[in-house]
Order: sequence, then C-alpha cells, then structure tokens
Amino acid sequence: MSFGISVSDFFALSQYAWTVYKSCRDAPEEFKAVSEELASMRAVLKGIEEVIKDADLSPDKIIDLSNISQECTSVLSDLENLVRRYSSLGTSSRRTWDRLKWGKEDTKEIRARLVSATTILTAFNSSLLHLSQNIILETLQQLMIEVQAGKKEGSVISTTNITLAEDGDDNIWHDIVKELGDAGIPEDVIEENREFITTWIKKAFDDGNWCEQSIASKPSTPMMTPMTSPPPSDALLARSSISGLAYRGPGLLDVHDQDFDTFEVVSATYGVSDVTEKIRQFCTTHLNPNTRSRSFIVGNVFFGKDPLCGFVKAFVLVWRMRSTSCEGRHSEHSVTKTLRTRESHPVLIDYKAVLPPFFPPSTSKNRIIILDASYFTMDVTATVAAIVDNIKLTRIAATNDMFDADPAPGQVKQLSVTYGYCMPEGRLSCQVRIVREGQLLTIPPLLIIQAANWGGVDITDTLRAQITPDQTLQLDTKLVQLPDPWYGVLKTLSIMYQYGDGRLQLLVSHDGSGIVSIDPEGPMRTQYFNPAGPRHEGMDVLAVIWGVMYEHPKPVSASQFDAIATKGEISCTNEWFGFDGLPNWQKTCQVFFQHGSSGKIYCSAGREGTKFRCFIDSEA
Repeated sequence: MSFGISVSDFFALSQYAWTVYKSCRDAPEEFKAVSEELASMRAVLKGIEEVIKDADLSPDKIIDLSNISQECTSVLSDLENLVRRYSSLGTSSRRTWDRLKWGKEDTKEIRARLVSATTILTAFNSSLLHLSQNIILETLQQLMIEVQAGKKEGSVISTTNITLAEDGDDNIWHDIVKELGDAGIPEDVIEENREFITTWIKKAFDDGNWCEQSIASKPSTPMMTPMTSPPPSDALLARSSISGLAYRGPGLLDVHDQDFDTFEVVSATYGVSDVTEKIRQFCTTHLNPNTRSRSFIVGNVFFGKDPLCGFVKAFVLVWRMRSTSCEGRHSEHSVTKTLRTRESHPVLIDYKAVLPPFFPPSTSKNRIIILDASYFTMDVTATVAAIVDNIKLTRIAATNDMFDADPAPGQVKQLSVTYGYCMPEGRLSCQVRIVREGQLLTIPPLLIIQAANWGGVDITDTLRAQITPDQTLQLDTKLVQLPDPWYGVLKTLSIMYQYGDGRLQLLVSHDGSGIVSIDPEGPMRTQYFNPAGPRHEGMDVLAVIWGVMYEHPKPVSASQFDAIATKGEISCTNEWFGFDGLPNWQKTCQVFFQHGSSGKIYCSAGREGTKFRCFIDSEA
C-alpha cells in the first residue's frame, strides 16, 4: 500500500494503543475511565487489521485509512504525554494534582477524542466488511445476466452442486470457487462469505433467474417472483420479498401493457426511521440510461444511524414505475410493489422492472388506499386495509395480538404503513407512517378544502397548500399573510371542507379572532347548511353566511334559500336577512353553491349595501 500508510504501520498503531492502555492502569481514576475507551479502540484496530492484511484497498480507502490513523496517533500521543507528566511528579506534587484535579479537563477532552476516533474506526471497519459483500453482489448479478443471455455454457454452478456445497462437498465447492474467482471475486473473500454466496445463488435458482431466458419468454413482472409473507430469515434478495399487488380492488381489472420507464421510490423505512429521501438519493445518484440494477447492504453504516439500538431492524421499500408522456407534463404509474428484508442483508433494486398500470378505484371510503402495511417483515396490508374501511380516524396497535403473529421473537418490531390519498383532481398523494412495537399508529382521513373565502377573496388554493400531513389546518387570524382585500374592515373567513366522503362542514370566523383549526376529531360544524338539501337541478345553494352570523347559530330561512336559488341574486343588507351578522362593521355575504353536474363547490361574495349575482354561469 502507499499514501504513507502500510499494514505494518497499522500493526504498530494497535501495539501503541496497547502500550498506552497499560500505562493508564496505575494512574488516577480519570485515567482508568479513559483506559476503557482505549480498550475499545484497540479491539476495533485489531478487527481492521484482520480485514486489510490481505486486502487490495482502493486509493480512496487508503486515504481514509491514513487520515484515521493520524487522528488515532495524535490522541494516543497526547494521552501518553499526559500520563507521563503525572508519573514524573513526586509524591507531594501528585497529592496536589489529585486534590486540585488539574488533569480532569485534559482527560475529559481526550476521552471525548477517543470516543470520536473509535466511532470513526468502527464505521470504517463496517464499510470494509460491506465493501466485500458489495463486490460479491455485483459479480453475482453480472454472472446471472450472462447466464440469462446464454453466455455461460459449461458452468459448474447448478442447483445440485450448490446443494452439495451447502452439505459440505469440498470438491464441488472448489470448482465453484474457481469459477467465481475467474469472474473476479478473490478466493479469500469467497471463503469468508461461503454461506452468503450459496444462499444467494440458491435463491436465484428457486426464483427461476439463474437460467437462460429467451425474448419470447421474458417475464411481465420483475425477475424475482413474489414470496409469501412473512419472508424467511435467510431472504437475502429484497426483490425476493416483493409482495403482491398493493391494491386488489376493481380498479385493477383492466390491466394492459404500459411502457413505464422510470423507477420511483414511494416510501422506505429502516426500523422506525423514514429513509425515503436517502433511498431516493441513492437511486438518483447511481442511475444512468445503462443501469439495470443497483444493490446495497441494509445496515446502520448505509443509513448513517441506528434507529433501534441493540435490535435487528427491518427494511421496507415500496416502489413503482412511472411513465412520462413525450410532452413531460403527464405521468402514469404502475402498481406499487413492496420489498422487505432484514438488517445486514443485501438489497437489489431493479430499475427496469415491468409492471402493470395502476388505476385508482372509483370509490374508496375516506379516499384512502393502503399501498403497503408491514409489521417487521410480515405483510399485514389486508388487515390494515380492512380497518381503514371501517373506521374514520384509523388507530392501529403495533402489537403481536393485533396481527396474530410474532414475526421476529425477541426483537423490537416496527409497524410501517404506506398509503395514498385519492385527491379530488385524480392523483394519488402518498405518505408513510411508522411506529415502534407497542405504540399506536394513526391514519387520518383526507381533509378536502372545497371552497374558502376571506372578505370576498377566494383563498381555497392557499389553504389547501397549508394542510399538514396529519390532515389538519391551523390559522392565526391575527396574522393572515395575504393581501388585505378590504382595508380597515373586519373580514369574514369561511371555509367549507369535509373529511374523506364525510359530511360537509363550514367553519366561520373573522380576522383578529385568534387561532382557528380544523382537525379530524374536532367539533362538527354543520349548523349553517341548507336543511332542505339538494332541491334544484343544475345548482344547489349549500350555505349562506351573512357577516359572521352573530347570534344567529342556525341557517338562513328556507324562503331565503329558495329566493337565492331561483333568482340567483341577493341583497346584502340587514333588512333582507332579518338580522345583523356583524354589528358595527361592514359585512360580506358569502354564498356556497354546488354545480349539480360536476359536484364542484364554489363561493361567491358581495359587500354590504350591494346586490350581486351569486352563481358562476359556467364551470372553468
């Protein structure tokens, strides 16, 4: 090796750590605490020695190793000097040192540096271990592609030979090692990962991928066939744990071929962490027109965190393919697929999977579609979907009792649910939620702002953009960040909304009244609606608001609803309404109406003292 570091240098560094460790044993209590960190550092150093002694590291890895070694040498040298200073003191001086705690801050700083250096060493060691498995994965994938293309005649790798190798036939294993070695995997790496390799290849055979494939027999689904859930503990390929279609409703009956050309991550969870953006970044970074697939090892090193320290984590990825029109303005999606696996297992992402198109169902209670639900690596989609169909605000307990099984005894499990809201404009808005075992996972119904008006100005789109992932809306009416439509006047704020396909509701307030909110479990606001319901063809008057309906906690009269529906005009006066909806202020009249043909809801408004036409003559 070059770049100023060698294996012998690393052996010397480990020995240096041992020497400094021994010198701390007879030092004060502060040094004894530091010695524990030294022991941890030396253990990691010895582990790295075992990995690199016969390895051919890349230049980048050698530079990393050199930088880490310099930091370790620096902190060990400073600690050694501090111990030497203490050891050189006479008895009287030592008493003074101990009494005044002169070295306390020094040892505190050095201990923190030791912890930091050991953490970096541990991450580097893990990256070396995962690097060898990534090399194996990429080589096996290339071999599988060559087999499918009919370019590996005479291969000794077969189902029979793999089984014999698993049973301990060293002669067969020697032949397999030679073939894998010719493909570029070092022999020592093969031997260290024997079980990993045989399990991977056997799975490829079981799924029908390690065989020659003609164009005519090209599968119409991803190369790995679906597995039953939960997947076995030795499921190494993430594609091997792909579930069935995420939604099996009537919307998927009309399936046709579709050219989906872009891989899209819907959601990804690792333990109780949402790692969707991490996986999206990984896919985007490594994607090019010639890329068929990419792989990585599920683990704390890859994700840069340990969300459930001390327990095995599950990884769940929900994905789909996207087809973009030539104009680039319209996209269609395939059905979603789910892959589930455990920590330390490799994941193979297929960028070129062929999937059928997804058609949102014509009806779905609360407008929610459960795309995937996973309890650890167990598929519980059907169970969760059944609950959502029957409960407005869904609450799901992440427990073994809830799902009648324990998919990972002794481990802390997670419940992750990926779902989509069927939006009024037809698109599917996807979200993911994760909770730890023993907690409650909630899925709120979709909040739909049908129409909103502030002092005569339509603010529907503005409020829609402020809806939170929890499907709530909160406004501070004292800090309305909008152009003032009627300066110096107290303006009425009216919002017509509904949750899912539930009843329409109408919030009425005014600027300066404080914080108003809309929440799935908030009060029902239905007191101002037309009690007669739909009665007129083509147009229905749903509600009429005069001012803020001050001391008028009920709708306007039936005759007034009829007059507005019949004439389409309204006089904005207290005399016409028969009450003062906002005493001592100029008011607005807001009329909410619905087009019978499309079901769209609008709001028209007029100022006090005017007569205005309520309805929009034609739909936009």
